Amino acid sequence: LTSINPELPLLSQLRKLPRTPVQSFDKVNLAEEFSSLQSLPQFEPIIKSFVILQQKKVKDIPLALKNCMDLLVMELEASGFHTMPQLRTFINQIARKNPDGDLDEWTKDLEGPINGLEEDEDDFDINLAVTVLVFSAMSSKK
Repeated sequence: LTSINPELPLLSQLRKLPRTPVQSFDKVNLAEEFSSLQSLPQFEPIIKSFVILQQKKVKDIPLALKNCMDLLVMELEASGFHTMPQLRTFINQIARKNPDGDLDEWTKDLEGPINGLEEDEDDFDINLAVTVLVFSAMSSKK
């Protein structure tokens, strides 16, 4: 996500990004590409947001980035987030508290409640994870 400037307000940047994937989700089984969805299908909106942000066909997204999203989904569950509405409410509370927060501020607000965001896994990109979470909360309807 080279289009995100970490020093500018994250929400205003995310509002300008595309909201549709380059490939219809009807044509791909996301659970085959993202193993975390096999046990945690309720977090499919996060994976869909990630794919939209990538602006690539799912098969063209590097495995390391897919692994990052699988790790994120598993960390959400391990941290006590079990539904998208619960996660969305949490993220929206941060957005109301600090609507002009940059990527670092968002990361600090999310790291505590979501265990493992600060972990230094080989395939884990904290900036990508935070961006996807916030974008997903902004994009979700239900």
